[in-house]
Parts: sequence; structure tokens; C-alpha cells
Amino acid sequence: SASILIHVFKDRFEIISVGGLIEGLRRDDIMLGVSAARNTNLSKVFYRLMLVEAYGSGLPRIFASYKDEAAKETAGIGRQPSPEISVSDNAFKLTLPNLNEWQKKNSASMEITPVQAKHREAVIDFASKKGYLTRRDLQNGFKFSQSLALRLLRDLTKEGVLTSIGKGPATRYFLSANMRKNEPQ
Repeated sequence: SASILIHVFKDRFEIISVGGLIEGLRRDDIMLGVSAARNTNLSKVFYRLMLVEAYGSGLPRIFASYKDEAAKETAGIGRQPSPEISVSDNAFKLTLPNLNEWQKKNSASMEITPVQAKHREAVIDFASKKGYLTRRDLQNGFKFSQSLALRLLRDLTKEGVLTSIGKGPATRYFLSANMRKNEPQ
């Protein structure tokens, strides 16, 4: 049997298995979790990456994980890409889009939605009242996901609204000097 081909691109990750689906299986079957491992090494890699709990559950879980991310944080950004499966008689290809790259590309050209404006206003107000904030403050106080909290903090820092001190989870964010001048006394 031929080697698995793994291609890593900036916007996607492709896994190509030569040999197509095992005889008797169709694309619809594998989406339901029906499994017959042709490549046990690849199965083991997915198991170690915790993308599968048991053999046969990987593809449904991968698709569900992308769907969950789309439901959480794509309001106003446009349609999020999802994994794609291509099957021929001689090959099977799974394409996993890089959501970080997609989000970066789309948020640059995106206008701020009312929900995002409300989130930003809440973060600025919180920083003003407390004096500083952390990612954990946003997660606990506003029930933001970690990725939403980080994105808000990154965007507000990049725009000069906040300044940061520290690294990693201990990073504290303060209103920048120009924002403090604009506060009512």
C-alpha cells in the first residue's frame, strides 16, 4: 500500500489516502461512523490527537467540531468553511480548513456587528472600572469563550484601546492613556 500524503497549507490541511474506500463502504456510511481501518497508523495518530474516542467516530466528531465553532463565533463574518471529503475509486481525501486563517482573513474586511460593539463596550467599561482586566475576567464575567476573549483583547490592543503587560494567562490589559483621557471625570 502507498504512503499517506499529508499536505499543510496556510489555509488548510489535506490528508490523502491512496486506495479509495474499502469495498462496500460509501461516503454516507463513513459519515455515520461506519469504520474499517485501512491505515491503522493514521487511526493511531487521530486517536493520540484526541480527534477520535474510538475508531469510526473521527469524521463525525471532526465535522461536529467545525459546526460547533461556526455556531459560536461567526456571526457577521460570513459562511465558515467546513471539512470536505473527496472520494474516488483510487483515493480518499480529507480537507480540513484552517479556521484561524479564515477568521483572520474575514475579520480584516468585516464591519463590527451590534453584538461585537456591545462586547467591546462591555470590555472597555470593565477595564475602566476595575483598572485592568485579564482574559479570565472576560471568560468568567461575561461567559465569553477563550477564543472570543482572546480575539477581543487582541483587536482592542491592536487598535490602541488597550495596552498589555505580561505574557500568557497572566497578561493584564489596561486602558491606553488616550482612552483614559476620553473618560468623563
